[in-house]
Amino acid sequence: MKNPLKKVAMVIAATAALSAIIPVTSAAAVSRTDCGNRTDFVKITNYNWSKTLCFANAGSQNVHIYRVNEVKAGNNRVLVTLGGRNYTIEKNRSIKDIEGLDQELTYIKIY
Repeated sequence: MKNPLKKVAMVIAATAALSAIIPVTSAAAVSRTDCGNRTDFVKITNYNWSKTLCFANAGSQNVHIYRVNEVKAGNNRVLVTLGGRNYTIEKNRSIKDIEGLDQELTYIKIY
């Protein structure tokens, strides 16, 4: 009969070896946050300029934000899908709905 401690030691050694060669990746997720007076967050204003939502952290997310008036990139490069069209917004830039289309924002990616 084989030594069970030897088997356990081999499993631990194999696990340690795999852990050393497999890179750890962090989950990239956009998160909603309180805007406060911050200007570095992605800021979305909607419902006739009466509501503001802010997002932080790199990543992407499907969303449903209705009647969007403006999207500000803050200190980020951002890709959004607004009214079915993709828009890339560069750092410290914004896009505004000057025609009153009240479109839905369905996707956001912060680089």
